[in-house]
Amino acid sequence: MTHMRMAGSVEAVLMDVINNLTDAEIFQATGKKRGHFYKVANPLNSMGLHMDDAAGLDAALLAKGMPARFTQLFAEMVAARTASGTPREIDLDRKMRRLTIEAGELCKALDEAMIEGALTIPGRRKIAREAQDVIDVGVMIRDACEPPHEAGDNIASIRKGAA
Repeated sequence: MTHMRMAGSVEAVLMDVINNLTDAEIFQATGKKRGHFYKVANPLNSMGLHMDDAAGLDAALLAKGMPARFTQLFAEMVAARTASGTPREIDLDRKMRRLTIEAGELCKALDEAMIEGALTIPGRRKIAREAQDVIDVGVMIRDACEPPHEAGDNIASIRKGAA
């Protein structure tokens, strides 16, 4: 399945890098197989890219006469954090992109159910899982924007305060 990757993200750069290196070059640079990096490049996966792997992949690119992609990306990320925006704001931006991806997955599950013409039990379960993913990311965004509310607050008072 194709995953949407934000341009300039670690995941997008990693996909570009592994597509420019052979299996042998990847293994020699990192000691890991290409499949591992496909998993890391999945934006829905919580795996992160290890710095030593990024350095090894950059070294392999340099050996092929190509520019070091991760060195450039990390320099841009540091510059973005020091120039404008706090790490919390940047983290919120990533969560908003994640919400867009999860909403797209929910729409896809709904479209598949409509194409089949009948809502089967597995189809309902898939829709429920995708909807829960959207809710979970929405809760993360809410909590990042505002700490959890005091006991006794109800949704009407929360909405009134936001208006």
